[in-house]
Amino acid sequence: MDTLRVLITDDEPGIRLAAKRSLRGLSIDIPDVEKTVELHVEEAESGEAAVEKILVDPPDILLLDYKMPGISGLDVLDRICAMDHMPLTIMITAYASIETAVTATKRGAHDFLPKPFTPTELKAVVRSTTVLGPIPPSRLTPRISRSPI
Repeated sequence: MDTLRVLITDDEPGIRLAAKRSLRGLSIDIPDVEKTVELHVEEAESGEAAVEKILVDPPDILLLDYKMPGISGLDVLDRICAMDHMPLTIMITAYASIETAVTATKRGAHDFLPKPFTPTELKAVVRSTTVLGPIPPSRLTPRISRSPI
């Protein structure tokens, strides 16, 4: 099974933990490339930490809080928008409005998820982003399974 990397960026530890638990073990069928992928989830506690991680090793999917201390989610999008492989970004926020969603989309967000959200809602938006988003087959990383010799 192939793996897609997800980076959850939120200043609230509870949100990061809940999202990580919700996505753990989730596998998604991608019909266009006839593959099933499993998600590998990582965390960043701030916009600055996210930019650092993204520049070193970009994830495939970025769950990004809109409003954080330091640099905001929009600032993160501005800093990474010129990348060759910009992650598919799902903006998450407690400050949901049409204006916020439009601004985030114009800056490169693929989708928008208002807080609070349920595990089912999170899985649905990650699944649709994975299936509909432009993840090139070359980014699908084979999962290394270790078997006893």
